[in-house]
Amino acid sequence: MKYFTTFFTLIIFPLIIFAQNSEKEKKIQLYLNELQLHKINSYQSFENMNENEFSHLLKLAYEAIEIASPELKERADIKYYTIFNNFRTIIRKKYSPLLEALIRIPVLVKAKVIDMEEVNKGGFRQINLKLRPEHIIKGKEQFLNQPEFTVFYRYYNYVPDSIDYKIGNIYLFPLWDRGEEENKIFAVATWIDQYGARFLIKDNIIYDRSNFFNMGFKIIWEDFVSEFMDIENKIINEKDLNLFQ
Repeated sequence: MKYFTTFFTLIIFPLIIFAQNSEKEKKIQLYLNELQLHKINSYQSFENMNENEFSHLLKLAYEAIEIASPELKERADIKYYTIFNNFRTIIRKKYSPLLEALIRIPVLVKAKVIDMEEVNKGGFRQINLKLRPEHIIKGKEQFLNQPEFTVFYRYYNYVPDSIDYKIGNIYLFPLWDRGEEENKIFAVATWIDQYGARFLIKDNIIYDRSNFFNMGFKIIWEDFVSEFMDIENKIINEKDLNLFQ
C-alpha cells in the first residue's frame, strides 16, 4: 500500500492534473480564437451569424467560462472586453437575458450558509458568506470540492430582511469571478434579478421570486435540477436554443 500511495502521488496524480490543465487550456483557446474572428465590427459580426454558428459560439463560451473563469478574466478582459460585451448584447437580442446570465455565471451550487461576516472593502458594505456545499449544479472550480468555502456579495440595493441570507438556511448560489485584486474569492451574482439572487431552498422547494429561471416561482428541487440539466445539454449540444427566444 505504501508503494502504491507513493506511485499515485508521484506519477498518477500529476498526470491527472496535467490532463485537466490541458483540457482547460484547450477550451480557453477555442473560445478566444473564435472571439478573435469577430474583432472587426464585432457587434455586426455577431448579429450576422446564422443560428448554427451562434449556437456553436455559445457552447464554446459556456464551457470555457465554466472551467476557467479566473483565467479568462486575466487574459481576456482587456483584449476582448468590447468583443465580449457585444457578444453578451447579441445573446440578449437573439435569445434572452436568462441565456446570457447562464453563459456568464460559471457556478451554480446549492449550499448552506454556516457563517457570515461584514467587512469594509473600498467603502462598500461587503458580506462574506461561509458556505457548506450540498449539490453542485454547474461548476468546475477546485474550491467547490472543499467541505466549506467563502464567497462575498455587496449591498448595492436594498433587500428586505425577510428574504435576505440567514445563517442555517440553504440557497441556490449563482457565483462568478469579479476579477478584483482585493477579492480572490468568488462573488454572488446578485445582479441577475431584483431580489439579489436570494434563491431560498426549503422543504425541497426552491423559491424563485422573479421567475428568473422561467420554471415557476416555486419548484420542487429535483424538477429544477432536471430542467436545468436539460437546458445545459441543449447549450452544449448546440440545439433547440429557440426555447430562450
